[in-house]
Amino acid sequence: MRTWQKTIIIILALIAIPIIYFENQYFSHQQKEAQIKTSQTAIFKAYRIHSENNYANFAIYTDTKSAGKIYYFVPKNQQGHAIDLRRQQQRIGEQLYQKALKQKQKDIVVYITYNGDNLHDDTYCLTPTGAVYSRVEHHFSTKFGKFTDQLGQEAVYNLANQTHPVTFKDLYHDAATLPMIKQLAVDQQLKKYNYTPHQLKTLENLDFPTDVNYQQFSFSQHGLTLNFSKNTLGIKQITLPLATIGPYLNPDYIAEGYTMPSAKKKSKSVALTFNTALDTDSAKQVLEILNEKAAQATFFPTGEAAHKHPKTLKKISAANQAIGNQSYAADDAIDTMSEADLSVNLAKTDQAIFKATGALPRFMRVTPDTTNKAIASASQRALISWSVDSEDWRTDIKATDITKNVIERTTGGDVILLRTAPETIKALPALIDQLRAKGYHLVTIPSLFEHRLAPFQQYAKAADPYQD
Repeated sequence: MRTWQKTIIIILALIAIPIIYFENQYFSHQQKEAQIKTSQTAIFKAYRIHSENNYANFAIYTDTKSAGKIYYFVPKNQQGHAIDLRRQQQRIGEQLYQKALKQKQKDIVVYITYNGDNLHDDTYCLTPTGAVYSRVEHHFSTKFGKFTDQLGQEAVYNLANQTHPVTFKDLYHDAATLPMIKQLAVDQQLKKYNYTPHQLKTLENLDFPTDVNYQQFSFSQHGLTLNFSKNTLGIKQITLPLATIGPYLNPDYIAEGYTMPSAKKKSKSVALTFNTALDTDSAKQVLEILNEKAAQATFFPTGEAAHKHPKTLKKISAANQAIGNQSYAADDAIDTMSEADLSVNLAKTDQAIFKATGALPRFMRVTPDTTNKAIASASQRALISWSVDSEDWRTDIKATDITKNVIERTTGGDVILLRTAPETIKALPALIDQLRAKGYHLVTIPSLFEHRLAPFQQYAKAADPYQD
């Protein structure tokens, strides 16, 4: 081959190489763009399926930006109206877009959808969730991948007809709702912290809900969160788990398993209850018998007794026996007291019991014929009477008669009235043995009523008589 021919071949090669290179680059670019478009389509489809699986009724909105797009999958109620979860979704969408923009991401696409849990019928707990996808270039490869993601705050909606999260008025169930929220919140704090009596007063005076218009709260499938104004205890919020507060809220908004359980007839449990002045010797003997027999019971001391014998009451509490309260003094005529006087009386009693045990009594002893509404209103707690009277209050009664009275009158689910009196102490070992021989389980008042006790209600018997 002559020199000029070689020269021509070299020149043609030099011309062809860049043409081939740029042609390959062009087709490679086209292929990459096609792959990215395919990825975007697949991701969009995946988020659509995610939304359908969590709550099928939704609308899709597109917000076109200078450097990309934001897709919003917004739930609609059964009437076809988009719910206000969209506002929180938009905040998340803008935050994610701006974050990607600052990181100089290319071809930004933000997907804003939601996680949904069906709590009850048309009631859903919805949580906004978002993710940013963008073009990622690494050396000679380019792909479309996730840049970052973000979760929003849970909110509960009734999607039958509402567009806003449930209100406190929606959650309100009955007269027990407000006092139980406060009672459970206070008890939860007392289990966590060793408050002084002064701190307890501060705790009880926090701005708990007082009516259905309360707004300083949030509600999710995990529970009810109360938000508080600035206070000396430094408490900003208290969250009551759904397992705790659920039974006292509107069941239409509560997941199955967290509502108020119905009374069960199959239990053969009974509750021994002692009205007591906490005389050191008698109370000590009763507690020793209960411990020896591994039996549970409930004590109702007066406030005066708690004040005089705090160590005895503390031992009772430490033995995992339940404690309720009576009035401050045994001879207080609570049936004729005004609501204001009774409130002072019970507060004084509560303080005495709290000083001794570090806990507050959540139920109060009353007689079966109590009809004074002021007692229920002032106490703000469950009222416990009895279905079986041992009659150990009689001065001429013997231990055998006490046992006989209880055994013959007990039919199942009973609250049994006793006192820490000498003849009762003599009767107690045989009484426990004979009740167990009949198949009865000895439990505390809260256990007997399966933790269904509610303020303003009077309880004397847990359920219908046991049927074999």
